[in-house]
Amino acid sequence: NMYVLYAVGMSMERLFGHTRFLIVYLLGGLTGSIASALFGGANVYAVGASGAVFAILGAEFIYLWHHRKLMGAVGRARRQSLVALAVITFIGGLLSQLPGSGVRVDNWGHAGGLIGGLVLSWVISPILNLRQHPEHPNELLGEDINPLRKHYWFVSLYATVLVVLTF
Repeated sequence: NMYVLYAVGMSMERLFGHTRFLIVYLLGGLTGSIASALFGGANVYAVGASGAVFAILGAEFIYLWHHRKLMGAVGRARRQSLVALAVITFIGGLLSQLPGSGVRVDNWGHAGGLIGGLVLSWVISPILNLRQHPEHPNELLGEDINPLRKHYWFVSLYATVLVVLTF
């Protein structure tokens, strides 16, 4: 979890900014925890940051999807890698449920975090409009045409739903 958070999280935090990143990490992680509590069974205790890490992976997928024309083949390959990572992790989680397995993987926490990251990022992800720099012709400027302040209502509603589900 910590390696993936470091490897992916650093670049995602730069792209999303501190506030968006924190929203996806915390609310996506909470979504994973709630999914685990609701669907994981009465005697299942989920610990760790994997739901939040999956939320960040979902956010990266959505960011790459929003910028698929700009990213081209490289973005498509990265999206395919993210899907493959999710599938492998979920298969590993299913295999961990077999008798004799000493380790349990919380697929509900992973799935909830992933869904939380996808939903939140679909709405609050930065969407860049690139244009040529007016003073430096060899450089591009990226303007975020999806500012977070337009979506505070959504983040508040999402958080409220999570609090209600928690109780």
